[in-house]
Amino acid sequence: MLGEGGASKVYLAEQLNIQRKCAIKCIDKRQEAYGLLKNEYMLIKQLEHVGIPRIYDVEEDDKNLYIIEEYICGMTLVEFLNSNSMTEKESLDVILQLCNIIEYLHTVNDEPIIYQDLKPDNIIICNNNLVKLIDFGSAITKSELKNQKVRGITANFAAPELFTNKSIDHRADIYSIGKILEYIIKNNSINISNSTNLIQIIKGCLEESPSDRFPNIKSVISNIHEKITEISSNHLSKTICVLGSQRRIGTTYTSLIVAKALERIGHTVLVRENNSNTSFDHLLERNNIKLGGDNSYMIKGIHLQPASIEGNQLENYQYIVEDCGEINSERIPKADFYIIVMGTREWELCYTEKLIVRLNKVTNSLYVFNLTTDTMFSQIKYVLGKRCCIQMPYIKNPFKLDKGFIKEIMEGLDKLKYQI
Repeated sequence: MLGEGGASKVYLAEQLNIQRKCAIKCIDKRQEAYGLLKNEYMLIKQLEHVGIPRIYDVEEDDKNLYIIEEYICGMTLVEFLNSNSMTEKESLDVILQLCNIIEYLHTVNDEPIIYQDLKPDNIIICNNNLVKLIDFGSAITKSELKNQKVRGITANFAAPELFTNKSIDHRADIYSIGKILEYIIKNNSINISNSTNLIQIIKGCLEESPSDRFPNIKSVISNIHEKITEISSNHLSKTICVLGSQRRIGTTYTSLIVAKALERIGHTVLVRENNSNTSFDHLLERNNIKLGGDNSYMIKGIHLQPASIEGNQLENYQYIVEDCGEINSERIPKADFYIIVMGTREWELCYTEKLIVRLNKVTNSLYVFNLTTDTMFSQIKYVLGKRCCIQMPYIKNPFKLDKGFIKEIMEGLDKLKYQI
C-alpha cells in the first residue's frame, strides 16, 4: 500500500504484460466525497500532458471505484525544498513547468479548467526536476463555478476572490503561481532585491484585483523566459581547477566544499572528476544516485560528473569545479581560477615546498591547507607573503557548511578579484 486517506486507499501495482508500474486508487462508494472524486478522475482522464498523471482506466464494482493511474515517483515541493536547495534559475525552471501545465488547463477546452488549489503539497518534483501536478479535487470549469461552491482551497496560496462572492476566472491560478514562486524564493534564501524583473513577475501575479494581474498565463511565461535569458547571459561558465600537492591530500573533499559554498549563495555548479581515483563512483554508489538527463548526478544540490562519464551541457552551469587530483605533469590545466590543496605535516612539507616554487608564476590561485595547526598556518602565510591562502578545518559533511566558513571561502576568492 502506498497510502491511505479518508476516502481512499492507494496501492502500487504492475502491469505484467508491459512491465509498467501504476497506482491503483480504491475509493469507497459509501464515502460522502465519492461523487466529487469520481468527477475529478473523469476530468483528468480527458487530459494529456506530461505534467499531469495519466489515468489508464477507471473501473468499479458494487462497493468501490478503482482508478488505475500513472505511478509518480518523486517528492512534493515541500519535501524537496527541505532536503535540496535551488538557484534562481532552477526555481524559475520549476515555475515555468508549472505555468506550462496551467496554460494547458486554461486552453485545452473551449472554456478554461481552473485548478484553484495550487500549493506546494500538490506539486511533485521527479527525477531531473520534472514537475508533475496532482490532486485535481478542486479543479473546475468556469461554467461549473456558477452552480457549485468553491471547495478544498488553501488559504496561504489561494487568490483572495476565492474567499468572497466576487467573479472567479483563470486569473485565480495566476495569483497562486506568484505565491508558489514567492515560497520557493523564500525557502532558498534567494536575494531578489536587485532583480527588478523577478520582483515585477511576482507583483504582476499577486495583485489584489484580478484585473491588475497578468491577463493570462502566457504573459507570465513570456516574462519568465526573459528572466531566464538574462540570468544565462550574465553567467558564462567559469572553471575552477582544484589541484593537490600529492595523492590523497583532499582535492575531492575540497572540490565538494567549494562547490557547496558556491551553490549555497545561489550559483549553479558542476563538479567534474578529472583524475583516475574513481572517488565519485564510490560516493554515488553508496548514496544510490541515478544518472540525470545531462550526464551528471545530483547529490545534495550539487551536480557531479565522474571521470567515467563523458559529455555535459556545460552552458547550464555558472561554475565548473574540476577535481584534478595530484599535479603529476609539467602542464597545468587551463582554468579561470586555481585552488591548490597542500599539507603541512612533516611528511607532506617536501611536496608542499616543491609545489609552491613550481607555481610561483601562476596567478588567480588560492592556497588551501588541510587540517593544519594555527601555528603552522601562520608560518606558511609568512612564507607565502602576498599569496592568498586559507586554513581548511575538519568538516565531517562537506554538503553541510556553516555560514562562517562559506564567508571565509568567498573572501579568499574575492581577494583575487575573481568575480563570484
